[in-house]
Amino acid sequence: MKITETKRIRYDDLCKDNPIYLSWINTLGGRCYWLFSRNQFISFGTGEETIFENAVIDLENSEAFQEVLSLQAGKGMILGCNNIDRNDIEYIKSILYSPKVQILDNPDTWTTEGCKWTTVIVVRGNFPLIETKEERADISLTIKFPIIQIQTQ
Repeated sequence: MKITETKRIRYDDLCKDNPIYLSWINTLGGRCYWLFSRNQFISFGTGEETIFENAVIDLENSEAFQEVLSLQAGKGMILGCNNIDRNDIEYIKSILYSPKVQILDNPDTWTTEGCKWTTVIVVRGNFPLIETKEERADISLTIKFPIIQIQTQ
């Protein structure tokens, strides 16, 4: 057997607290993976409502000039990493400009079969990553899950 290339791999055998596993497409078209642990915050947001403006004839008995027909709502999550070195920050940073990011999700429990990859959206913007004089830093990013459509009757 002839070795033609040296590959560096990292092995971490520690049990992670609150593991969140992300996969994303990198700039070369390959897949990257990172296991976020410990610092997750679940968020919930609403917005982008569809409004219908009523033609009001009877002002005295009218309930409103506008009615909300539908409203978007969705769950999100703030993911964090503590004490990450400069090289890993450059690696994780590629999530921010990936066209497809997925989270390993299991609606029931992590101890049973049924895990699947769910596509999520990374919230875009400017992110402070690391001070120029430092070699390690804490970082965080926010992901949004698929939107829930809420319809009025």
